[in-house]
Amino acid sequence: MIHMKRRNRRTVPIVLGATYNQLTIVKDLGMVSAGGEKARRRCVAKCSCGTVITARLDQIKGSNTTSCGCAFKAFLVSGKARRSHGRSLSRFYRIWAGMVDRAKHHREKPYKDVYVHSDWRVFSNFSRDMLNSYEKHVAEHGERNTTIDRIDPFGNYEKQNCRWATYKQQANNKRKLWNKTICESL
Repeated sequence: MIHMKRRNRRTVPIVLGATYNQLTIVKDLGMVSAGGEKARRRCVAKCSCGTVITARLDQIKGSNTTSCGCAFKAFLVSGKARRSHGRSLSRFYRIWAGMVDRAKHHREKPYKDVYVHSDWRVFSNFSRDMLNSYEKHVAEHGERNTTIDRIDPFGNYEKQNCRWATYKQQANNKRKLWNKTICESL
């Protein structure tokens, strides 16, 4: 069955039952605004694995959304994905990526003048310097309670200024506390 919707003085056909990659369109939801973005055409689609998803029609037709996620998982499992270190799904890697992101993209306080040492912008170098101490800290405090901490909160992310800490230790090592301690000692 063909449903015709009016958009920008032209009609856009939506064919229920049409299949794009692994997704078959089941229902047209019309123009829907989600998360503050402008209204986009959304539809309900069924994946070849049986999972039902809601997605933007333009992403399904444009091949940005090819399945419910099962195709990507199968790609990873197949071993065809390019692997450089095999840790991209680990907490250790996410901590490194968060550190690089904070220093690179957040140019407002509290990270305005914080940089990552040039060696550490490459994950393998960071791993070489910090993996052993990370594993020891995890063994003692657990993975969920292990965070990277700058010893001097005004310093950069570099080997001499970083350590693994618990959330409590990190909370006691903030710029505000350092400023207060410095002012009291004068």
